[in-house]
Amino acid sequence: VASNNFPQNFRKSAPLELMDPSKIWSGDASLIGLGYEAAKIWPVLESRLDMDDGLHNYFVELVQMDAALSTNCGSPDDLSDQAKWKYWCSYTSIEWQPHNPFPLSKEQVNQEEISHGYVVGVATPYCQTPGLTVLLCPATEFSSVPSAPHHKLLQTVSECPEDDRSSNCVRRLKKLSPASIRARSITSHGMLNVMVREGDTMELYTLVDNQRQKQEVLWDGIEEFMHITRNDSEKTKVYLEQNLAEIASDNLRGQCTRGHSCKESTRELLEKIANGQQPQNVSNIWN
Repeated sequence: VASNNFPQNFRKSAPLELMDPSKIWSGDASLIGLGYEAAKIWPVLESRLDMDDGLHNYFVELVQMDAALSTNCGSPDDLSDQAKWKYWCSYTSIEWQPHNPFPLSKEQVNQEEISHGYVVGVATPYCQTPGLTVLLCPATEFSSVPSAPHHKLLQTVSECPEDDRSSNCVRRLKKLSPASIRARSITSHGMLNVMVREGDTMELYTLVDNQRQKQEVLWDGIEEFMHITRNDSEKTKVYLEQNLAEIASDNLRGQCTRGHSCKESTRELLEKIANGQQPQNVSNIWN
């Protein structure tokens, strides 16, 4: 369904989108209708997944299983209990970099880059956007669920105790590692850790330099558990490099819209790239 609305609150937004058949680009609209009717009597799980991110094969299964075990919604008409809800988010993820993000020794400076890009496993103290999921019981109004930007969610909502079947908290998926993959490219709204050109450095990755020697092992796992191949990644890298200015311009139009980041430093960087300029020191943009 084509929509510029921030994709939250399925129970409220689904009928509005279905009223305009011209916005349905592919798929069977009747399935959405069935889902909407089922959402009136069953718990709803809403997961966020941007177009340049991906999830582990077992992500959805694991979240659904944990939801079934830990959430007792009761009757859809039972309003006696407090609103019941729950969040899930990744604990570790893979970041794909088109260019080499690792510090280079003198011997490595003249080595050619890997054609399909580089991958780095990272753990963050906050919830990342890929796979960020919220559950609502039938009697729970969306407005009663605490909300915050993804990087501040754990400051607003307490983390679920380990191996506890609690609700009204955030479950970090520590047993699924890595749970997601993020493209650190010009398509990123926040542009955090994005390297625009070959030769930039990213101090964030200094502590995980040993992963530079484990690229083939990491890629094997990505192909097996995320179905993202080296060949497809190489094609994506070439496409990004050939269309850098156009993609930056498109990204610029989405800045500061509802549900997305809004940083002046990012806007300035995207404007320079869209105009064909090369920032002299990209790695300082993130300060």
